Formats: sequence, structure tokens, C-alpha cells
Amino acid sequence: MVGLQLNSRRHRPGELLSDPQGEMSKEKHSPKLFEVNVEFFLPNWRKHPVRLGSGQYWPHLRVVSDSEHLGVKFVRGPDWVELGSSATAVVQTIFENVHYEKLKAGVQFEILEGPHVVGKGVVIRELSAQVR
Repeated sequence: MVGLQLNSRRHRPGELLSDPQGEMSKEKHSPKLFEVNVEFFLPNWRKHPVRLGSGQYWPHLRVVSDSEHLGVKFVRGPDWVELGSSATAVVQTIFENVHYEKLKAGVQFEILEGPHVVGKGVVIRELSAQVR
């Protein structure tokens, strides 16, 4: 079995690994909630209404004029939103090391399912910890 090489020496079972960049000591991801207004486009790639209220819709958001995909899940909102309609909902951040600070009140974004843009939206506000 090949051992993990650290600082030109072999790692021994049970030995603590050094963490020079402090990656292990970083705080765990603390999910944030944002109230958003979204609109889903009339049928193009997506053919069916979107189910927002179930917590099972996990698209990416892409801030307009930016290329980073921000993974979110919809945690509150209407059960179903027809294509061509808009709705107010709540999204929750789901990943560590993603630049969610781009999501601020008034910021416009696209909703992506894989490479397909299926809607657009705007951030209304970040919700406080008490609302969670």
C-alpha cells in the first residue's frame, strides 16, 4: 500500500496530518437564505412547471455579468410555478467555498439547469438568522 507523502516523509497510520493552509480549521459552511423573485421562461428546454416548495429543486444561479454558478436549493415558495409565470421564493446556499456574497438585494441572476438557462430572477433580500 502506498502511503500519503507529506513533507518528503511517509504518513503513518493514526498520525495527524499537518494542515499548513488551515483548510481543516475553517468554519463549516453556514447556509444563508435569500428571498428572491423568479420567473421561469416559456417552454424551451424545460417542458413542465417548476416545483419550488418541496425543497427538491436544486438549480444553479448565475449573477448577470458573472460566470460563476452558485448552487442553491429552493426551500420555500409555491408548490408549482407554471412556465411563463413569476413567484416569490426562498433559496438556501448549499456549497462551501462558493462566492455567495455576490447575492445581494437588487442583484439579477439567471436560473440554470445544467447548461440551460430556464429562468431569471432578482434577490429581494437576505433573510436573518431568526427567519430560518
